Amino acid sequence: MIEPELRTVLKITKTKEEKILFKDLKKGDVFKLFESDGVPVVYNNTDIFKATSNVFMTADNVWSIDIIPVTNNILDIDVLSN
Repeated sequence: MIEPELRTVLKITKTKEEKILFKDLKKGDVFKLFESDGVPVVYNNTDIFKATSNVFMTADNVWSIDIIPVTNNILDIDVLSN
């Protein structure tokens, strides 16, 4: 059975933004999440996040990832993944 993607992931790099699957996020990636209806996911007043872990499966069989919020005023070339 193929699991449907509930959220859209937009990975942000120094040179582009690219849609990827949530399960393909890696530690260090900077990204945005969008609900299935296109509304951005907002946490701590920002919609930009940096992965502090790789994606993992929770005990409830849900894909998850550890993140830190990235505010627009500190989003610079040092924060972006390659």
